[in-house]
Amino acid sequence: MFDKSVEGFERLEKWRENMGIIVNDKISVKNNEEYGMGVYCNEDIDVKEGDDDDNDDDGIELMRIPLKCTLSLVTFKEIIEKLSDEEKTVFKECLRLSMKFINYGESEILIVQLIAMNVLQKKGFKNEKLEDFYTYMDVLMNCKVNGFNIENEDAINDFREEFSGNLKLEISLLERERWERVSECINENMNVKINVVQIVAAVRSRVLEIPRVDDDDDDEEEEEEEEESDDEEEGGFYVDITLVPILDYVNHDCKYNAKFDVDIKTGDILLIGNKEVKFKKGDQIFISYDELEDLHNFISTYGFIPKGEDNIKVIDLPIFGYCGDKDKNEINDYLMTSRLDSLNETPLVRFAIEFKDRKMFSRPLVNDKDKRILCFIDDLPWGEWSQNDVDNRIEEKNEDKNEAEDESEGQRNIISYEERYKRGYEQLLNEDKDKHILKFHQYIDKAIKNLKDRSITMKELIMEYENQQNSPLVEILEIYNKMGVNLLEFADSSDDYLNDLPPLETPFKYNWAAPYKGGRSDIKLHTV
Repeated sequence: MFDKSVEGFERLEKWRENMGIIVNDKISVKNNEEYGMGVYCNEDIDVKEGDDDDNDDDGIELMRIPLKCTLSLVTFKEIIEKLSDEEKTVFKECLRLSMKFINYGESEILIVQLIAMNVLQKKGFKNEKLEDFYTYMDVLMNCKVNGFNIENEDAINDFREEFSGNLKLEISLLERERWERVSECINENMNVKINVVQIVAAVRSRVLEIPRVDDDDDDEEEEEEEEESDDEEEGGFYVDITLVPILDYVNHDCKYNAKFDVDIKTGDILLIGNKEVKFKKGDQIFISYDELEDLHNFISTYGFIPKGEDNIKVIDLPIFGYCGDKDKNEINDYLMTSRLDSLNETPLVRFAIEFKDRKMFSRPLVNDKDKRILCFIDDLPWGEWSQNDVDNRIEEKNEDKNEAEDESEGQRNIISYEERYKRGYEQLLNEDKDKHILKFHQYIDKAIKNLKDRSITMKELIMEYENQQNSPLVEILEIYNKMGVNLLEFADSSDDYLNDLPPLETPFKYNWAAPYKGGRSDIKLHTV
């Protein structure tokens, strides 16, 4: 399974066997200069091998990882139960210290549990039951993840100053600050040296969402389920944030040739090769981490930017607020920022990024639900609305239905939108739509050119940090730099340029700018 190019391959192979992880003897984990660690075919794989009843209907089984080998909040319970009293005391103290600084999310708790196990490892607690876990811990501590979390601090600070609207970066850095506090607290109180940031980066880049069948029902419920028709499946399904050893060596590609699945009978996690694909010797096995390749998300979570030519990627670039002074622009930042604030929209513009023949192409995305083009309609009654009006309208809508009903966020946004401007939603979008989209494109085009001309980051930081190998900020900056094309040369939004993409809407649904209330008209707002 493990090629000789992998450091410590003999120990890892023994570990895999001890864990009971089954792999097709025609695939192996290898080290590759372009992708790093990955899973490759040693020989051609005959898809007919997957035609027996034990294999998935959609493909051939390449890996089978027993549920007991995985790490989730569910499987960790069994690990903790097997610890000695002294080990449990150390484990609980690590949890107590760590939980002071973090959110109580599923992935955060999983990370804290891994930190506690690493403390046990560092303190020299050894027993047969922990050895396999320690081997996997070494894998996590040695994997390289080039995300924002590990970026040079000076480079990060310079980038934040230049691109203060990059919310994904801000979230990543706030998370890093919290985990650094955890690291300081653990190292000081437990008298060990733990690289918490590395654990966080490794977990974020390797976890999968694995479905699980609820098996906690009592015997009577199980007997009732057995009496149900074979065509019906009873019981609840849950999704666990899970680390899956060995399978987590499989890399991402939008043209994936395999997928992961779960054996409902055993709970084993499976890697299934697509029967429609011809697996040749030397081919790499790929799965899809995410169908929508958001470049900021990929670089912050997985530590790389996907550049395959078979898919269009997206990137959110903070534009509004970078065109110059409010008195020197035909369509000025100050006005746009004020109107975006009224719309509860962010200063970000989502771009489609496409790589073809080693060249990058980009254009801003505008769809029928994009309210930002309304910033260019001067005769709207801006600011003449009340949140109470929105709440009252929703209440009336529910009363008409004679039942209490929660409005979805999308429905609430439309109602809020209509109430603010006292005009029909569709009417506004259709009225001179092309003219407003053209203004939007012109504004973005000027903004990017102005950003390139005035940004220290674009001109100097790339050179300053390009000597850092695989620096994520350099990759992001280079993409920003290449976006200085005339975007108006690309197809109009009404064309079929992006019809293969899923609907794209900004994920940021909060008020990002300082409130525009009375007495603040002399203050220029900045993106935050």
